[in-house]
Amino acid sequence: MRSDGKLKRWVLWIGLCLLLGAGAFAAGYFLGAGGPSKDALSHQDGQTAQQNSAGPESRKAKALKKAHQETSNEAKEREREQRLATQPAVSDGQLASLQSPLTKIALQRTTREQENLWKKHIPQLLPSYKSSKDYAVAAGALRDYEHVVFHVTKTHNLANNHQVLRDAAPMLQKFCKRWEVPEAPVEAIISWENSGSRSSVSYAGAVGICQMMEGTVHFVHEYARKEADKLRQQAEDLRAEGGDSQRISELLARADLLDCGVRHKTQARQAKCDERLLANCNLEDSVIYIKYLLGKYDNRADLAIAAYHSGIDNIDDIIITYVNEQKGYYLERGQERSELRWALERYDIKYADLWQYEKTRAMLGGVRTMDGEITTWRNRREALGDEADLYLWKVLSSWIAYKAGPDYTQRLIENNRARREECAYRGLSPGNSRDKLRKMQEKGELVNVRSVLPKHGAELCSNKGIDSWQQTAHAQAAPKPSPGQAAGAAASAKDEHKAETLPKVRPELAEASWLVRPEMLGYLMDLQQRWQQALGHEKVRLPISLLSGALLEQKNELEAEGTIIPWRGCPAGLYNCHGRGVAVEFDYRDMPQEQLEVLQRLLEYDYVFDRIYLLNRRETAHIVLNPRWGDEYLKKYRETVGN
Repeated sequence: MRSDGKLKRWVLWIGLCLLLGAGAFAAGYFLGAGGPSKDALSHQDGQTAQQNSAGPESRKAKALKKAHQETSNEAKEREREQRLATQPAVSDGQLASLQSPLTKIALQRTTREQENLWKKHIPQLLPSYKSSKDYAVAAGALRDYEHVVFHVTKTHNLANNHQVLRDAAPMLQKFCKRWEVPEAPVEAIISWENSGSRSSVSYAGAVGICQMMEGTVHFVHEYARKEADKLRQQAEDLRAEGGDSQRISELLARADLLDCGVRHKTQARQAKCDERLLANCNLEDSVIYIKYLLGKYDNRADLAIAAYHSGIDNIDDIIITYVNEQKGYYLERGQERSELRWALERYDIKYADLWQYEKTRAMLGGVRTMDGEITTWRNRREALGDEADLYLWKVLSSWIAYKAGPDYTQRLIENNRARREECAYRGLSPGNSRDKLRKMQEKGELVNVRSVLPKHGAELCSNKGIDSWQQTAHAQAAPKPSPGQAAGAAASAKDEHKAETLPKVRPELAEASWLVRPEMLGYLMDLQQRWQQALGHEKVRLPISLLSGALLEQKNELEAEGTIIPWRGCPAGLYNCHGRGVAVEFDYRDMPQEQLEVLQRLLEYDYVFDRIYLLNRRETAHIVLNPRWGDEYLKKYRETVGN
């Protein structure tokens, strides 16, 4: 029994040992599986040593790989930014819903990058433009007048303007802080005004970095003196009351600082020049004047900027006209300013409101005088003109580009190198040959004026149109005989001229030259209707001399043969607009003066209201339809002709 018990104890003991051994083995196995063995560590050390022994070449390869990766990432980022800069702000779905290809082109000119900048900066310069309606007016103007701002001419390069402003920025910040004026409106005005020079002089006599008139400088000095006198009076009152002497000293020191007139004159005398040519004097005068304007319009930057260019009296007149005719509240000219300021606050009047109302927009653009009368050659001096209506939008566009940086400005300059009309129609295929014009006509992209309108009882052109092209625009003038020449020599010269008469235009070219886009035809029909109504009779027809530009094919052929044609039609560089069917050339010669004056006034009106791009000359007018009005005149065409 004892031996059996002993045997059992031995069996249990052996079993327990085996169990503990198995557990230890399992634990060692599982714990060791996660890490390297001694041999593995030895192998790894060997690899590391081998890599280290590779020396600089291996490290150089890694560095090159890393640099290549970074370059690739930078290239992708640049590509993304470029895509953003060129991607239209309008979605494909929105574009597809539009009727006219011309409207699509107009909207495609706005990129997402531009729209993002507009959303960011428009409220910064114009805090009151927070509603979607006001923003849309400002953004639409920025798109429409981009070419005016960024197109480089002999006297204008916005990149140079911005560089001058960057150089003057520290000085400008100091003066804005001194006079407690927000920097944005001052920056914006100077970014447009300085013309890339600190000493430029305008045709009107404005001088310097901020283009100040001499009378304005005198006014500013007087205004600054009055502001300084207010501080001096405060110091005297405080002294009489036995006030703090330190505060009195501070008031007097600030008064001396603000009283800039004597200081500026002293600096100009030392420099022996007009003070407006000294950047620091010109900048401070401008800051003071903008402070004064902001005070006049209750800190409404849009109205203050407009008044900087057009004058307070003119902007006041336009505001009064708007309030009297649109708000039903009568304001008198010359009354207390508190009434006008009350109206500004009560009706929340913005420049965008003046811009949208037809009569005040016409006053801003010079189509009407400040008294509201239609502008004629007799009363032009009483109208603004000089693109005064665009001033706020040009300043706003320039300032946004300045804030976006020189790269952005340069891109827009490059995009607007061509003529305005060419830029506007970038993306619309040109009919640069008779075959192309014919195919465009088959697709309905072009219509023939003479074959379409008569079917609907409408006539558009006078008899003098394209049919008489060779006898009018292309007939060479006969040489005049000198006083000493005999009558026979004069007759001989006349006969010689007759022999040089150009061949007639080929019939197929003459017919193709009546092709035009439906939208452009809609505009021409609308123009003729308004012209007839203004004259009071329906007999007049538009003096069209060129539409599609197909006649240029024969002109080029003749010139290639050595025949010189005195071409009086479309200016060089605008032929492509005719090929796209969006342009028309008028010939004013032999037109009665009364008809001519009315037609020119209508064209100027359409130009101010952005319906057309206009090049008006003494004997001809070159008109290109603004793409933004494509839908409007396509509707007019369809109302007359049908779908």
